[in-house]
Amino acid sequence: MESEWVRMKAAIALANQPNTTKTETAIFHANLKRARDEAVADCRAERKRARANRTTTDLSDASMRAAAQFTDRLPLANYDGILHLVPRLVNVVTAR
Repeated sequence: MESEWVRMKAAIALANQPNTTKTETAIFHANLKRARDEAVADCRAERKRARANRTTTDLSDASMRAAAQFTDRLPLANYDGILHLVPRLVNVVTAR
């Protein structure tokens, strides 16, 4: 937790730092690039972790048939005129 606090304070200081010389500007750009690369690496690692932990959805015919019982009494007439916004797969399953 302490390391994240230090990282956040460094990011705030980086964002609020005035650059008056070319050397300061070059250092700022190097620090900014490093911070960007760290953020992108963190996002990629989190995305990879989330994909690994994701459960697969059962889209078999039996599963769809079992779930269809909950949509039989929905008032679809209320949505007349905007059903074209519903994905095609839903329309196929509903029609079946």
